[in-house]
Amino acid sequence: MLFPKLGVIVLRNLPKLKQFCTGCLLECPLLKELTISICSGLETFISECGSLKEKRHSAIQPLFNEMRLEVLQIENCNLLEEILELEGPSVEGSNYASWVFQLRDLTLRGLPKLKHIWNNNPPGTLSFQDIRAVNLWRCDDLKNIFLFSIARNLPQLEKLGITNCGVEAIVAKSEDDETAPLFEFPQLTLLKLNSLGKLRNFYPGKHTLECPILKRLAVSGCRSVKLFGLEFLNFQEIQVEAQHDNPIQQSLFFVEKVIPNLEEFSLRGPYTNNASIMWHCQLPADFYSELKVLELHSFKRKSDRIPFGFLQRLRNLETLTVQSSSFKRLFLNEGIVEEEHKWKPAEFRNLILDSVYDMRHLWEQDHRLAPLLHNLKSLKVNNCHSLVNLAPSSASFQSLLTLDMKFCNGLSILITSSTAKNLAQLVNLTIGDCKMITEIVGKQGDEAEDEIVFSKMECLQLTNLKSLTSFCPGNDTFKFPLLTEVSGQRCPNMKIFCPGLLSTPKLQGVRGPRNKKWWQGNLNATIQQLYTEMIGFNGEWRLQLSDFPRLREMWHDRMPFNSFSGLYELIVDECAFVSNAIPSNLLKLMKNLDSITVKKCDSLEGVFDLIGLNAAEEHLKLLSRLRELRLIDLPRLMHLWNMDPQRILDLKNLRFLQIQNCTAILEIPSLERISIDNCPNMKAFVSSFLKEQEPHFNQKSCMKTRIVVQLKQLELSKLPKLVHLSKKDPVFSDFSKAGNSKSAGMWCSENFNVVRNIFPMYTDSGSVKLS
Repeated sequence: MLFPKLGVIVLRNLPKLKQFCTGCLLECPLLKELTISICSGLETFISECGSLKEKRHSAIQPLFNEMRLEVLQIENCNLLEEILELEGPSVEGSNYASWVFQLRDLTLRGLPKLKHIWNNNPPGTLSFQDIRAVNLWRCDDLKNIFLFSIARNLPQLEKLGITNCGVEAIVAKSEDDETAPLFEFPQLTLLKLNSLGKLRNFYPGKHTLECPILKRLAVSGCRSVKLFGLEFLNFQEIQVEAQHDNPIQQSLFFVEKVIPNLEEFSLRGPYTNNASIMWHCQLPADFYSELKVLELHSFKRKSDRIPFGFLQRLRNLETLTVQSSSFKRLFLNEGIVEEEHKWKPAEFRNLILDSVYDMRHLWEQDHRLAPLLHNLKSLKVNNCHSLVNLAPSSASFQSLLTLDMKFCNGLSILITSSTAKNLAQLVNLTIGDCKMITEIVGKQGDEAEDEIVFSKMECLQLTNLKSLTSFCPGNDTFKFPLLTEVSGQRCPNMKIFCPGLLSTPKLQGVRGPRNKKWWQGNLNATIQQLYTEMIGFNGEWRLQLSDFPRLREMWHDRMPFNSFSGLYELIVDECAFVSNAIPSNLLKLMKNLDSITVKKCDSLEGVFDLIGLNAAEEHLKLLSRLRELRLIDLPRLMHLWNMDPQRILDLKNLRFLQIQNCTAILEIPSLERISIDNCPNMKAFVSSFLKEQEPHFNQKSCMKTRIVVQLKQLELSKLPKLVHLSKKDPVFSDFSKAGNSKSAGMWCSENFNVVRNIFPMYTDSGSVKLS
């Protein structure tokens, strides 16, 4: 079969495909690229008459030799076990010795049963001298990447990435048992080894690895391999292991050979043995002269602490990233070169700290790290909740252009006014999701009023800062001559920008929710308008009422804004309300609520106020998306709603109800799970009531109501007075039927006196099982 002009084959999302074609010969002389993706049934590319081995052998030569394939990408083929089989009678002839593969890019992803890329050391000579990139991901059964003969001849290989594979050694053991072979990759610039829990060696035996121009190295999750070693120590270790007949485990890299050429180095700590040898071995400063980017992840042991002397030796470092690590102090005062003339401070420009736990200060007063700040251009800090102070007042960020702080809940003040005066070059300031921060620039002690000029600042973004009251509460003068963009979203307690003199000559608006621009002639007046009209609440997806005393005071009044449409979770807590937790005027606006919690309201008697709502005015099917309702510590709670909810509330999606430390609860709709805990006065869970007892319910609503349709789980705890769940006929009949299924169940804890009366019609028959 001949396809003389076919250059690309793409097979994607063909789950029933078992082979591309059936026949004795497939010829595609111009084929350069082959992609096979999501073909879960694929076992082989070509099949033909004869035995299975014959099929595979005869398919190799025309597919990968004569067609001169350059790009091979195979993804998510669950049954594929081999890519190339290079043995058998059909490949042992003279033609085989001349095979020169032109493959340049090999990508294998999501092949869980792949055992071999090349299944055996072939007879003759095999060359992949043009291959430049090899990437493998999630090949669980793959033990090796390269055959010994192939690994010895990869002169063009530039990138090698292996992630989440069962690889034990990158190069398979030679059958010839060659002593201390040399593996040289003269063009390799990028090596990534991620989540390789079984990797022990580059090659299983003594060997030499040369990567003379390796520029980027990333290693993580390689718990079984010795990552770094010193060459002279490694020789001694191998001698000892050989004397005791122990398997030789050579370090993956020698520090002296790899580090001097690296420009980017990413290292993940906890599952990488002896990684910290990199900064504990006292190598000369010249060894780190090329390193520009250093990323450190997941260093949480005491021995992982980074000596400040190591940082001194990184003279050309540009970017330092520390992530998911536990450092009380970022750098230790160890290994320091005291004489100034002996070292030049690292002039790194970018510092990124993400999820660095236990760190209260980036550095302390008079710390030796302070000189490094002079050239810092960008500082980004994220998810560092222990951080209480960005820098001492003496810190100088004289070159800083970008400051980005997010999710740092320990901060109450970002910087002091003394530090702010040294931020003359700052262009972008972004503060977001720091729930405790009350002011951006604060005063320290008896600092006098001063003039602070952000001469280069163009953009200021303040987002989701619930406690922020102002940019600066003091009477300092602030000047922003180039400021053109201010964003103030979800900062509901910010009353004013600053009480002192303020100059923003180029500013023409403040961006609020949905990117809408607000402007009242000046920045202070605009911030005051946003506060008065409570614009800061727009766009909130979660609202806890106790966080906003002003909002709590106005909760039952008419709000100055008309949208709670984005609210997903509502927590009404620590309130002095008597009548109800959620007034009708707000209930109409909360169209997307998924979860409601009402707790710690000692005087509250009801949850939903329905007075004034009726179907005729199109107040239909409110709370239709509500899935969870929690009622906790409400000692005077008497009802969920104060009038007939029929056609007004639509609680068909309610799946979970929690009742804890409450009194009686009335009329609950269909649920999947109910939890009732510590309600000492509850005698009945559901009661059908008479018209004269509840004037807001009409006669039709006083009929018996079967309230639980899909209940799967019922948890009852500390209910000493509970006699029954329903005073009349059982309302939980569907639950009793579900009680026979494995997914349904009832759990009863201590202080539960009368169990037999819960389901009087079903417990005797055994259809409800109590555990």
